[in-house]
Amino acid sequence: SSKAQRRPLFLNGSIAKRDFRWEEIMEATKNLSDEFIIGSGGSGTIYRAELHTGETVAVKRILWKDDFLLNKSFTREVKTLGRIRHRHLVKLLGYCTNKGAGSNLLIYEYMENGSVWDWLHQQPVNSKIKKSLDWEARLRIAVGLAQGVEYLHHDCVPTLIHRDIKSSNVLLDSSMEAHLGDFGLAKALVEDYDSYTESNS
Repeated sequence: SSKAQRRPLFLNGSIAKRDFRWEEIMEATKNLSDEFIIGSGGSGTIYRAELHTGETVAVKRILWKDDFLLNKSFTREVKTLGRIRHRHLVKLLGYCTNKGAGSNLLIYEYMENGSVWDWLHQQPVNSKIKKSLDWEARLRIAVGLAQGVEYLHHDCVPTLIHRDIKSSNVLLDSSMEAHLGDFGLAKALVEDYDSYTESNS
């Protein structure tokens, strides 16, 4: 589509290098069909997409009834995740938008074992590990999450407050390592952060 946009993220010298085609994402998810939904967060619905390369990614569709809030949430998450890297934070791979469809999509690394909420309340559909969380696994998840939050609060510049930490936003990779996701409500602890970020783009 000529109206579809995809481009690298240039944010404070950091670049999300991946380039995703709108048409490929639509084909992989059958136009964001419900059968591909793997979760939802405070600001969007998450879909599983297997690309032509065989790689599986998570696709987040930002959902707000108000266009201003939609764009604000999308911009906040792109600005936040486009410039931070930590082993216990979900990695943003890229994004694409389609003005004709009025949609904004964020593309993330895929977390094979779902969320902590899934494990506490239901077995993840795509999980290859059919067992409950033992105390050792829970401790490892808690420590990993704490390390991710510590990075946001103490080592990230500017400091970031997630504001929506809950079990459904703590995602687990193939090794059951914790990754904090959904930064749609995150807030930077500096005045006028949006202007600060744009001026350094």
